Amino acid sequence: MEIAINTSFVYNIISGQAMLRSTTPAFETLGDLPTGCWKAVASDASGQYLFAASALVCPTVAVKPKHKYKNVTSWPSSGSIYVTSNYGKHWAQTGPQGDRQDFVDIAVSVKGQNIVAIASNSRVLYSLNFGFSWTLSSNSPILSYSSVTSSNSGMKVIVAAPYANAKPASCEGFDFSTAGLWMSMDYGQNFTRDE
Repeated sequence: MEIAINTSFVYNIISGQAMLRSTTPAFETLGDLPTGCWKAVASDASGQYLFAASALVCPTVAVKPKHKYKNVTSWPSSGSIYVTSNYGKHWAQTGPQGDRQDFVDIAVSVKGQNIVAIASNSRVLYSLNFGFSWTLSSNSPILSYSSVTSSNSGMKVIVAAPYANAKPASCEGFDFSTAGLWMSMDYGQNFTRDE
């Protein structure tokens, strides 16, 4: 299974590799980006700045080759963000220094300067300098966010926090004050809950 990021960048979910789309039907490995359990990829409008965020651990999956199931065990992953500024040729690990995260999603502005990333059980992370340095949002709650999106400039950001722990038959004892949409009007630095 493949997800197209832009016309030249494709992420292969099965192999965990990011690849460049060539003019022929073949694919090639995307520079020196290591193999990992990539959960999210994003690109600026030109494809010059690419970002890949990985989970901490890749889950166990069952593969069915020729009608026989084969279990593939889980394996550790980097739990970090990688960035390239040269269309995927060379990648550098970035993200909060010394703090591995279980990343879920990432959004990037059209020019690639403003990036917002979300992880399980964490505050929202943002970068205002092409991913060179990262900061935790000062007032976003520590939640297991599910998705993030931003405006073209990256100024307006929306993150979604699902109603994850609600009991199926009852909402008794569940705190609805944190679930829902959280919005930022300052590049992910501060958030308010959308009422």
